[in-house]
Amino acid sequence: MAIRKKISGLFLAIILFFLLTFYIFMYFYFHNTVTAAVVERQEAQIIANCHLASNFMDNLRQITIHFISDRAIGSQLSSTSTEPMEHLQVRAALQSQFSHYSLLTMSHDVNSYRYTLFLNDRLPISSMFEARTLSTNPYSTVSNIFTNTLVKDDLWYKNTLEASNYTCVFNNESSGELCLAKKIQNTRYTGPYYKDGQAVMVISIKMPYIDSVFGGIPPTPNSGYALLNKKGQLLYSSPRGPDHSFYAEALAAVSGNTALYQAGTGSHHVIGGEPYLVNFDDSDQDITLLSLTPYSDINRTVRPVMVRFSVISLLITLCAMAIVFTASDRITRPIILLSEVIGSIIDTRTFDLKSLHVSEDREIISLEESFTKLIINNNRLIHDVQAQEIKQKNAELRALQAQIDPHFIFNAMDAVNWIALTRDQDDLAEILASIANLMRYSIMEADQLIPLKKELSNIGEYIAIYRLQHQGDIRLSVPSEDASSDTLIPKFTLQPLVENSIRYGGQPAGTAIEITVFVTHEADRFILEVSDNGQGCDPDLLNEYLTYKTNNLKVTNGFGIRNVNDRIHLHFGLESGLKYYVDENNRLTARVEFKYREASAAKL
Repeated sequence: MAIRKKISGLFLAIILFFLLTFYIFMYFYFHNTVTAAVVERQEAQIIANCHLASNFMDNLRQITIHFISDRAIGSQLSSTSTEPMEHLQVRAALQSQFSHYSLLTMSHDVNSYRYTLFLNDRLPISSMFEARTLSTNPYSTVSNIFTNTLVKDDLWYKNTLEASNYTCVFNNESSGELCLAKKIQNTRYTGPYYKDGQAVMVISIKMPYIDSVFGGIPPTPNSGYALLNKKGQLLYSSPRGPDHSFYAEALAAVSGNTALYQAGTGSHHVIGGEPYLVNFDDSDQDITLLSLTPYSDINRTVRPVMVRFSVISLLITLCAMAIVFTASDRITRPIILLSEVIGSIIDTRTFDLKSLHVSEDREIISLEESFTKLIINNNRLIHDVQAQEIKQKNAELRALQAQIDPHFIFNAMDAVNWIALTRDQDDLAEILASIANLMRYSIMEADQLIPLKKELSNIGEYIAIYRLQHQGDIRLSVPSEDASSDTLIPKFTLQPLVENSIRYGGQPAGTAIEITVFVTHEADRFILEVSDNGQGCDPDLLNEYLTYKTNNLKVTNGFGIRNVNDRIHLHFGLESGLKYYVDENNRLTARVEFKYREASAAKL
């Protein structure tokens, strides 16, 4: 019995020593690991907040790109008319276009900010608008247009004109707003050149809403952030979190080393006698975010985890003591043998389970059987995890593929279009604009009826691309005054007919392709006719093909005249549709008939 106690005491002392050493080592290791994980989570949230601010700035730049490249705005800004009625029309069109772009990029509560456009008072069109300042705007609308007469001598306006390559960010203390201003120089403007541009656009954000635009979700309860402009001036600090003076001290601490910072990568600084995690993000060229997170918040998050770790470690120690006191000399050797076998396991999938049998004792056999089941279960779990990982990767790939937004392609093409215009590559800019318009036209509102003039505009884009690609002379004529009608027709009604005239008209080599679109009204029927100067095809064969009769007409894959005819039937009934005939000039003509409908009467 004495020997048993000595052996038990020796083993107990050894086990306690190693457990205590292991506990101390694991405590600091686990503490550092958990702290790092918490900090990483805080920094991930800060990255998300930075992306939120960056997305807002990108929206502002997107509006600027629209204003730079928009042909209609350029035409309106170039207007020199003195007619009162035309004045009103130009004013309404410019206000409508500005409101459209403002609402298009708005992703927050409409009450949180407003858009203001200050027109250069040297533009003739500026006389149509009031002269106001940012502080004297009496209107509650989201977007307003004024002349710059009262603001052109303000410091913020001058700074905006000087900052032509970036956005001027400043505080409007009189109205309690954070303002972002950008000079507008429309490339479609045909009037006299002004160095200070045609206008200055300002987005004013009300102070109570700045957190929803730039701050996002605070990483910890006492975290805060501050906004700085390009000159490093402190514009705003969040009401929750550190005092305003702390941000100035933090900015001084990181000054001179900002190149070492990346979004989401923080550094440790003592500010106001308390350690803080400082994140400095200047990835956006116009605005900088300075985030402060007190380490006391981080430690407060880590502390419950460490308490649980200590309790678990204590329970493990008590279990080890109980095992040592209850162990007998009889099971010592089999356990050692069994532990050696277990320690030799490198890969449970290739391990020989028969080698686990080291004793005939019932208890040891039970351990052997349990460990055998554990290995079998472990191998099964490994197999399941591997299979699950494969499924998860496939699902992630499919999810990522499904997230491709065609609007990104549109925005990218608009950006390339703007670059081409700035480099005087007008032909490239025109085809890019045409391709972008065709893609928008084909993707947006695929099942809707659209005005005739919009369909004709789309045909013009298609012909422009085809003419540039094949260097051919293609002439489109729409002699009717009803070409600008708002009469609704199914999308892609005329485009396949015009495309057939271009591709299969059979004009002699060197001959220009002449396509004529006639628009007429007969009682309650609206009629479109498309003809060309080519040799054409047998109209009887085409009409049989439209009614699904079998003949020897060769057709190619594509949108197809049969598709056009079927969609007209669905929208307007069987008494409407597409038919072919040869006119008095021996020209193959496609005739489309359907009931007359006005856009104002349609509920789409």
